Amino acid sequence: DRVALLAALREGLIDIVATDHAPHTKEEKAARYASFAQVPGGMPGVQTLLATMLHFVEQGAIDLPALVRMCATNPAQRFGLGRSKGALAPGRDADILVLDLAQYTSISDAAQHSRAAYTPFAGMRVRGKLDSVYLRGALAYTDQQTAAAFPPPAGKVIGELAHGHA
Repeated sequence: DRVALLAALREGLIDIVATDHAPHTKEEKAARYASFAQVPGGMPGVQTLLATMLHFVEQGAIDLPALVRMCATNPAQRFGLGRSKGALAPGRDADILVLDLAQYTSISDAAQHSRAAYTPFAGMRVRGKLDSVYLRGALAYTDQQTAAAFPPPAGKVIGELAHGHA
């Protein structure tokens, strides 16, 4: 299955890669449930999506333009956000991730900020380190400062989704 998925990534058969980020704790996942349907599904993933995709770049399964296409451009287009999100162009929101490809990222449980406080990717080391993040052109994160140094998040409704929900 892994070989087939990597081939589908490489060949462009998979057009969107995303995470549902299910931050269930290890205790919630390991608990006994009356039925399989009650077991909390999914796994934490929002914080590790970029690093795991960079792993596929490093392995040669995809290139950086494919990563951007699958994780930014195509989702923005699919969900009707293509006029403001998913590309660097005049009039767009300037949501930018700055990577340092000379550095490495080591994924660890201790570095996870979600409620789950673990990742199945702990121990993975990949080329590429997130240096900074800009949201709508404003610096929102840098590896040199703590989150407390930035203003609180300010979400913005940017469009209606297919089912009428913002």
